Amino acid sequence: MSVYSAIVSNTALNTAADLVTLTPAANRRIQLLEVSIGGMGTASLANELGVFQVTTVGVTGAGAITPGAWSGDGLAPAAASTVFTGWTTQPVIGAQLASIPFNSNGGLYRWKAAPDQPIYAVGLAAATRVNPQLSFRAKVGNGSASIMIIWMEDPL
Repeated sequence: MSVYSAIVSNTALNTAADLVTLTPAANRRIQLLEVSIGGMGTASLANELGVFQVTTVGVTGAGAITPGAWSGDGLAPAAASTVFTGWTTQPVIGAQLASIPFNSNGGLYRWKAAPDQPIYAVGLAAATRVNPQLSFRAKVGNGSASIMIIWMEDPL
C-alpha cells in the first residue's frame, strides 16, 4: 500500500462540475485519508466543498494531474489512480460523504478520516462498481480555492 497526493491550485468552485475527481484503477481500492482546502479569494465568501459518491462515471477526463507519492525513500510505485480536473460529461454524483466548509478569503479547512474509517472507492468492472469514483465538487459557493487530497491505494 502506498500513499499519494494531488493538488489543484487557485481554481474557482462550481456546483455543476467537479473541482477534482479521483478514480481508482481496475482491481484497486483507494482510501481517502485527508482533504485540505484553502480559500484564495480577495473577498469573504462562504463555500462548501462536498466529497460525493459517484453513481455514473465521468466521460472523457481532462486536465490530468500526476499524483505525487508520499514515500520518503522514493521506492513507491507510480499511482495507479487517475485524477482529472475536467470532463466532457461530468460524473453524476450520489450521496455526499463529507462536508468541507471554508471561506474564500483565506479560510482553511482540513478534513481527516477517523482512525480506520476512510472513505473508499473501488475500481471494479463497470457492472459491479459500488463507488467507482470520488467527486470533489462545490455544494455552496463559487469562490477560488486550492485543494490537496491524500489517499492510499491497495490491490483488491
